[in-house]
Amino acid sequence: MNDHRIIELLGRKMAGEISELELLELGELMAQYPDAVYYEEILKQIWANPEEDTNVADQYQKHMLKHAGLFNFDAGRKGYEPEAYEVAQPYAEEELAERKWSRYRIPVLFTMLLALAVAIFYYDPATEEVLVADTQIISGKGIRKNIMLPDGSTVWLNSESKLSYNKAMVNQDERVITLTGEAFFDVKHDKEHPFIIKTKKISVKVLGTSFNVRAYENDNRTETTLIKGSVELSVNNRPKEKIILKPSEKFILSEQNNPGEEGPSVVKGARMIVEYVAPVIVANKEYLTETSWKENYLVFKNESMEELAPKLERWYNVKITIKDPKIKNYRYTGVFSKETVNQALMAMQLTKHYNFKIQDHDIEIY
Repeated sequence: MNDHRIIELLGRKMAGEISELELLELGELMAQYPDAVYYEEILKQIWANPEEDTNVADQYQKHMLKHAGLFNFDAGRKGYEPEAYEVAQPYAEEELAERKWSRYRIPVLFTMLLALAVAIFYYDPATEEVLVADTQIISGKGIRKNIMLPDGSTVWLNSESKLSYNKAMVNQDERVITLTGEAFFDVKHDKEHPFIIKTKKISVKVLGTSFNVRAYENDNRTETTLIKGSVELSVNNRPKEKIILKPSEKFILSEQNNPGEEGPSVVKGARMIVEYVAPVIVANKEYLTETSWKENYLVFKNESMEELAPKLERWYNVKITIKDPKIKNYRYTGVFSKETVNQALMAMQLTKHYNFKIQDHDIEIY
């Protein structure tokens, strides 16, 4: 995250010395890095109490206690909307003295907030671990990105996904990546420096290989599909148990159990499954459901409308509401590439009838 620039602009905004162009820049940065809202929260507290002897650590602890349980420090939180930034109005005469003094406060605030930046941004209350990462790549809905990592590995990042890593990974014992969402990795071989992907529920360790990891926060399935080479997996709450995948195998951590299911595969209400992946044949052409997205193909095989809706939302940057419960059980197999969302829904409508209406980014199916 561009900590220095965000903190500088927040300070200028508080002092009433920010230009219209700088406000636009700040709005864009806050939208791109939503966790920077915590810098602004602390800055407001400091600004509101200028006469207090401010201790950085104390201010941070007070801030955390004040808002305990209200914030989720995972980047890319859903439901967060950055505030609208307005151009500051000129100060009245009686405020000129305060304005003159405030500009000397900006460097102090900048230093204090910068000291807090890493701790705030990478704090995860669920694990209470500090993630050693200085670079973050975010791919929003409807967007897919191709990234070259510092070690020469290539990553394809799917829609609504986030990748965090340290630019100095080549100088560390392990090349550690944190993923939320979905990504395909083509890892450069380096037996002396294992490549490790950490997600909320599983961890994947490799030396050099090609594979796909799907770990969206609200999905009840976390998947890893191996294309070539080998990978070692572990479920985060059972780290001593290792699973080795062979090419064309997929590991699934499923949180949907059958009633009364018991046995060694159950991990605190979840099942661990390893299955063989086979291509989907549509119009005499083969597609691999798990990885075709990186070639800009949305492939689905015998999926219900309820299962397919979140994928369509990410693919087309829309919000889908299914009004009729019966429609949720309609099942589809197909491939979309250059189709618009309207064309996609009309094509699906030919096999299972329903009605739909589109307004901006909202779609209602009934």
